[in-house]
Amino acid sequence: MKILTAVDSIFSLFPQKVDIIFIHALSDAILQYNPKKVILPDSFDRPTLITINGNKWRVMKAEVRESTSYFGKKRIKLYIIEAEHSTAAIKYAVPSQATCPKLVPNSSPLANTQLFSTDADNWLQLSFYPLYDLPKIQEMTDEVLTIIDNARTNPLAGYNTVLNREQLEGGSLQINLNNFVKYLSNPSPGSIQWDNSGYIENGFVISSDSYVYYGSLDTEGKIRQLALQQLDYVNDELVNILSEYQLILVDWCTGSIIS
Repeated sequence: MKILTAVDSIFSLFPQKVDIIFIHALSDAILQYNPKKVILPDSFDRPTLITINGNKWRVMKAEVRESTSYFGKKRIKLYIIEAEHSTAAIKYAVPSQATCPKLVPNSSPLANTQLFSTDADNWLQLSFYPLYDLPKIQEMTDEVLTIIDNARTNPLAGYNTVLNREQLEGGSLQINLNNFVKYLSNPSPGSIQWDNSGYIENGFVISSDSYVYYGSLDTEGKIRQLALQQLDYVNDELVNILSEYQLILVDWCTGSIIS
């Protein structure tokens, strides 16, 4: 999951109804980019990075003007700035972070498989936990909701504090990997890279027709940590996994829980 879950494009939902204008946040100059070639989120309610022609930009402000008629277009003005610019700096891009895993710099991806990349802001943000951990997790998601609420006036500017989830990182799932794979539709393995700086020690990635699962294994090869790359919908595959292993799924970017 990214900092903000993105759909394929706003245009895939409203091909005739949305007009996107990119404006440089400092100069107010209109930037001549084709919005149909830019993957945009479905909302701008948290720190958001977009990629245009291979370059990362931070959205500093989003202005939405609704159409006054059914046949008119919704207009969205996005004020953006180069991600590396000092003005784009934010304190925390997410309200909660997991402990960074150990890396293996000399590892290499599995041949003919997908390469999944993550970083500190995205690692384990959609995580599975044992159902018996629910009381402790509810306390922590309440803290996350407070952090989010405190940033409500300008959510694109980021968060002043971050909740560290170190106390949950021991990994108590102990799920047999071979058994887990039986619940997936057309499972396919992959490799997991950390921000182009190495590979996660004992990390794994398995994609199905519906989801991309990733996490880490213990020394016996059992699943110790389990997460989803992103969640756009819930189907029988996910429901069966939650039920079979008595798990809950936590979205740490929104403080929400699925059980």
